[in-house]
Amino acid sequence: MNFLILESDDYSKNAITTYQSLGKVFLNNDTNFSKKDINVLIVRLGHMIDSEFLLEFENLKYIITPTTGLNHIDISACESKNIRIISLRDCMNKIKKVSSTVELTLGLLISLVRNMNSAINDVKINNAWDRNKYRGFQLRDKKIGIIGLGRIGLAFARICNLMGMHVHAYDPKYDKGKNPPSDITLLPLSELLGTCDIISINASYDINNKSLISFEEVSQMQTGVFIINTARGELLNEEAVANGIKEKHIAGLGVDVLSNEHEKEFLKYSPLYKAMKKNYNIIITPHIGGCTNEAMIYTENIIAEYFKESFIK
Repeated sequence: MNFLILESDDYSKNAITTYQSLGKVFLNNDTNFSKKDINVLIVRLGHMIDSEFLLEFENLKYIITPTTGLNHIDISACESKNIRIISLRDCMNKIKKVSSTVELTLGLLISLVRNMNSAINDVKINNAWDRNKYRGFQLRDKKIGIIGLGRIGLAFARICNLMGMHVHAYDPKYDKGKNPPSDITLLPLSELLGTCDIISINASYDINNKSLISFEEVSQMQTGVFIINTARGELLNEEAVANGIKEKHIAGLGVDVLSNEHEKEFLKYSPLYKAMKKNYNIIITPHIGGCTNEAMIYTENIIAEYFKESFIK
């Protein structure tokens, strides 16, 4: 069995050793292999695996990705070639302790409501020291609406409760026979949008919830709302949210994801990026939610072990 690890820089040595116990492993900078001989492709988020990409991989059987999101992989193209996709969705019970994205979600929220970006730049660039210019908001007693009660949404809800916030949530996929924790109030989406001071998007993305937040949803939000998105960029209609910010309906936006991240020059066409460049209250980070040493090494290790235990006879 031949493995190819794309984006192999800093890849877990233990995971590589696991794959080496199963066959020959090639790294992205190796030149002594043919794509048609590769049976297992291992990819993070740096490549779009679509039908064109797969053309030269004639004998590919598996794609392994240590991610929960799959919008960097064309699932239909893989299904048409009988390629099995293995992701962290197959190992959910083993990644409960991975907290990196939850921590970033909290960091973005605090940075927004306390005007940290502007304050830091004012000190650094203008040698200014004006605390009253950056009077922000305390989170205690604020109403937060969490969209998506999966692993990250539930973990973030627990943190928000500990901080004294009133936690509401919307998740149509939440187990109907299972009650949410007593300190979380489930609401219809329109009611959540209309009553919450902060909206945090933590839902899984699929084609059915693309642009979950668009023009109508923005109009339903309270004036002065803050929005956080550490899920997937396609869940937001960027034009609708950018307009809401420009019209001062939305007070601030913190996102770790944007639409069409795998397209060339996608930043150039992003309404949110353009608005940020004009100094609106927007924070954009380059999809670093899960990008900590601990999270990446751990998830690379567990998915390698999962593949070995589940698919190798």
